[in-house]
Amino acid sequence: MSFLHDLIDLDDWNLWMTIVCMALSPTWWFVSARFEYHTRYITKLFGNKYTACYVTGVITLALDCIRDWRYHILMAEQPKWAVLQNDTVEAIGNGLTIFGLVMVLSTWYQMGYTGILYGDYFDILKNERVTGFPYNVFNDPQYLAFNIVTFGTSVSHGSFIGLLLSIYHVFLMKTIAWLEDPFTSMIYEKRAKQESLKSDANGHSNGVGSKSSSVHKSKSKRNAHSNGTNGVSNGAIKNRKG
Repeated sequence: MSFLHDLIDLDDWNLWMTIVCMALSPTWWFVSARFEYHTRYITKLFGNKYTACYVTGVITLALDCIRDWRYHILMAEQPKWAVLQNDTVEAIGNGLTIFGLVMVLSTWYQMGYTGILYGDYFDILKNERVTGFPYNVFNDPQYLAFNIVTFGTSVSHGSFIGLLLSIYHVFLMKTIAWLEDPFTSMIYEKRAKQESLKSDANGHSNGVGSKSSSVHKSKSKRNAHSNGTNGVSNGAIKNRKG
């Protein structure tokens, strides 16, 4: 216990604030996304789905910034772990942080604002699956990237509590991914079924239209033939009369 007491300052109120902030952002994201999908209330509130999506996303980003701010303050205030206090470890931590940030930027480049933040839940769906880096290498790279950044930051600061919080952050992101992945798949499967039904309906409508057109043409031909026959008959009668 003395070991942990030397490495973790439990009296630091910022520690508990950071723990709350780390959970608040994904919780807000999850609750607001599901609320919008089932009610469309946020879209109705702002008038259109794009404005609603952007505003909700800004709130999420603000919560992320508050989380990161509290986390970095915590890294500076909490006791350092001697095991991590050397230049090599610090360089490794900085390298991980940079790699994580590159992944973050790459996911934003590949997915765009609405792809990362709420688009699926606001009915702003992508037409095809994203396969560029880092999605061609990692599963759920948008979550993995933040985990790497959190871990790298704690290593570069030589913080034991930072390592524990990075594990806590992995748990939070894994939970969100576990909840989101099947739900997102359901959204796209639902759209695929709707498009399939729409395509079948259009095909049936075109088929009926073609059939009606054929019937109309057939009737026209019969009428023309009948008129022609009548014309010949009338001509023959006139000739006989003549």
